[in-house]
Amino acid sequence: MAKPKAKGTPKRKASKPRKKPTSKKTTSKRKAPESGQSGPPIELSVSGLNAKEMKVFDVLNGAGAGVRVILTITEIAETCFKSQGKKRSNSWTRNSLRRLVQGGLVEKVGRGTYRVADVGRKKLARAA
Repeated sequence: MAKPKAKGTPKRKASKPRKKPTSKKTTSKRKAPESGQSGPPIELSVSGLNAKEMKVFDVLNGAGAGVRVILTITEIAETCFKSQGKKRSNSWTRNSLRRLVQGGLVEKVGRGTYRVADVGRKKLARAA
């Protein structure tokens, strides 16, 4: 004996034949990124920095002493944005560094470590 179907169960339609998958080789119209997460270089001057970027730049520049220090994102965040929470201060620091790296004022030394680039020091000297 067959079980009776439950009421309201839809009848199954005949399935359409599946299409063969296309080849995995696809050509993308989008170009490969030029310089990683930071994106392509931009023209950026010291006078064009916002307040957060200027704080980060000053800390990396040794607080105006002209000493090129190598700092991690966490160290910069703790110095610049003490009053903010840990997540927010790290986020603000990362975003500021991203634009400073794009502009060539700061260079990434290693994973999560940054310092002022020679170009950044020269631009700062010209702005003063």
